[in-house]
Amino acid sequence: MSASRKTILYVSHDREFLGNTSTQIVTLEAHGSWTHPASFSSYEEARRARIEGLEEDHRRYQEQRSALIATLKEYRRRAQSSDVWGPKVRAAESRLRLFDEKAELVERPREQKVTIRLGGGRTGTIALRITQLAFPGLTKPFSAEVLFGQRVGVIGKNGTGKSHFVRLLAGHPVDHTGDWMLGARVNVGYFSQLHDSPHLARAAPLAGSGAFRNICFLTPQSIEGPYYLDPRLVRAQIAEDRTGVPLRVDLRVIDGATCKPSKGARVDIWHADAQGIYSGYPGQGDNEDLTTVGQKFLRGTQFTDSRGAVSFKTIYPGWYTGRATHIHFKVLVDDRNVLTGQMYFPDAINEFIYANIPAYAGRRTPRAIVNANDRFANFHDPNRLSFCAVKEERDCYAVSLILGVDRFAVAQADRPSRAGDAPEQPAVERVRLLIPGFSAK
Repeated sequence: MSASRKTILYVSHDREFLGNTSTQIVTLEAHGSWTHPASFSSYEEARRARIEGLEEDHRRYQEQRSALIATLKEYRRRAQSSDVWGPKVRAAESRLRLFDEKAELVERPREQKVTIRLGGGRTGTIALRITQLAFPGLTKPFSAEVLFGQRVGVIGKNGTGKSHFVRLLAGHPVDHTGDWMLGARVNVGYFSQLHDSPHLARAAPLAGSGAFRNICFLTPQSIEGPYYLDPRLVRAQIAEDRTGVPLRVDLRVIDGATCKPSKGARVDIWHADAQGIYSGYPGQGDNEDLTTVGQKFLRGTQFTDSRGAVSFKTIYPGWYTGRATHIHFKVLVDDRNVLTGQMYFPDAINEFIYANIPAYAGRRTPRAIVNANDRFANFHDPNRLSFCAVKEERDCYAVSLILGVDRFAVAQADRPSRAGDAPEQPAVERVRLLIPGFSAK
C-alpha cells in the first residue's frame, strides 16, 4: 500500500498498520478540519501540540482583550469628570473594535467520545439460539431464536422445566439434550426465587452493619403517598431540629438482572417525625391543623457509591392515623424513577419506642394500624421483602435494606381497596398483631 500511487481511504484499528502506511491524517474538529501531514505514528504528539498551541492563542487573546476593555472602562470613568478624556475614550473604543475585527482565532475543538456501531451479519443480532433442546422427563425437544431487543417470557405450570431452562442459561449443570448458544454480547443475570445469590454472598457488607441479607430480587413497588416533594437536598443528615430516637438507614441498590451493585443511582427518602408530621405540607398533626410548608426536615437525597450503597442519619419515624410505621424511598437511574417503595419496621420495637420515649407520646388517639393490618403493606408487599433488618448499636438503631431494581422499569403501583376503619383491638388480639407467630392459649 505504501508503494501505491492511488489515493486510499481505509478504516482500521491497527495502529502499527496506520503508522506504516498513512501519509496524511485528516481530523474533523469544531466547524472545520485539521490535516496532520505525516503518518499516524507522530499524530498523537502533533495533535497534543496543536491543542496546547490553540489554548495558548486563546489565553493571549483573552489577556489582550481584557487589557483593552479595562483601559476603556478607566477612560470612561475619567471622562465623567473631565471632557479632556472624551477623545481617549473614542480612541480606546476604536482599538477594541479593530482588535475584534482582525482577530483570527481558530475555534478550540472539544474532547468528544465517539462510539461506532457497525452492523454486521445476523450473528451480531442473535442473543440466544436453541436447537432441539430438551430436559429429560420434563419437555419435548424445542428450537428457538431470540434476537437483541426482544423480550421473551417463559411460562408454564410448575414442574415443566422453567427453572431448569433458566439455570442452564446461567451456566449451572443441568441434565439436557440438544444444543444452545448465547450471542457474543450476552451476559446472563440469574436470581433465584429462594434468595440464594452467590454474587451478594461475596459482596462486602455496607458500613459494617452486617445486617444485609444474602438476596437478589426485585423490591416490590408501592405508592408514593401524598407527601413527596423534591427539595434537591443531597445530604446524609436529615433530622434537622426533630427530636427522637437516633436512627441510621443503610440502603443498597442492586440491579435485579445482574445482582451487581448499581453505582450512581439516586436515592430519595422521606418520613414523618415522632408525632407523625411530614415537612412541606399543610394539614399535619392529629388535628390536621398544623402547616410545615417551607420546611424540609426528614427529607434527603444521596447517590450510591461503587457498592450501590447510601446511608442516612435521621430519627426513628413516628406514626400517623391509618398507616403502620414506615419510611418512603425512591430510586432513580439515569434520572428515571425505577422504584418507589416503603420500608417497614418490626412492630415490637415500634410499640416499645412509642410507649416509652417522650418525643413520641401525647397522641390524641391510640395507634390502631400495625404491620399486620396495614392495607398498603399487605397489598404491595405480602412477602415482606421491604421489611428492614434492625441492629442495636451503641448510639443508635441501624436499619438496612437491599433494594433490587429493574433499570428499565417505570415506578407505579395500584392502590388497595379501602377496608374501613380498624376495629378496637383487645389486648390479646393486639399482641397477636404485633408479634409474629404469637398465639394465646
